[in-house]
Amino acid sequence: MNRWHFSVLLTIALAGRALADGGALQFSRVSQGIQVSVFTSPGVPAAGLVELNVLVQNASTHSAVLDADVAATLVPPNGNRPGSSAWAPPICAAASSPDLQDIQLNRSGVQNLLCYGATIQIPHGGNWKLALRVARAGQVDLIEGELRVADQVAPWTSYWHLFLLPIVAVAGFVVVPRRQQRDTLVGNKVRPRSGGSS
Repeated sequence: MNRWHFSVLLTIALAGRALADGGALQFSRVSQGIQVSVFTSPGVPAAGLVELNVLVQNASTHSAVLDADVAATLVPPNGNRPGSSAWAPPICAAASSPDLQDIQLNRSGVQNLLCYGATIQIPHGGNWKLALRVARAGQVDLIEGELRVADQVAPWTSYWHLFLLPIVAVAGFVVVPRRQQRDTLVGNKVRPRSGGSS
């Protein structure tokens, strides 16, 4: 295996690891002895399906709190009613929640079992207000933060990395043989004839 093949395999491995990390931190708040951190996948949320994950920890020990009841409410920018994204097909607009109120987050079906999560449909971009209700041991905490959501872009932009691998593979089949041919020609360069008398 030459260096080129090794670099391609390393790139694929690192890309897979980056895509499987479960999301990016959006904000973190401390309230009454607990720390609540909000993650989203994709890392830059855009209108459409967004995976919302919430990590609840003891603020002093940083140990995960696994027995809480967590619910999320999203309020549209400026309190406007959720509209539809320019790229969303009619079926997505019909399936989206009209108010995104009291979405129950649970630990089943999430990549990180320490988090509470749910997949939500955000109809359009903007600075959404995210309110979390965290209840545990008879105590209820309300955590608020801002979730910046980009306008939905063309669907193919979410899958650009899948088109990268064939391009790299084709480039490898073109570049590597030419390089080997050039190295062969340089190595087998015809030496000048030595002069002699007949």
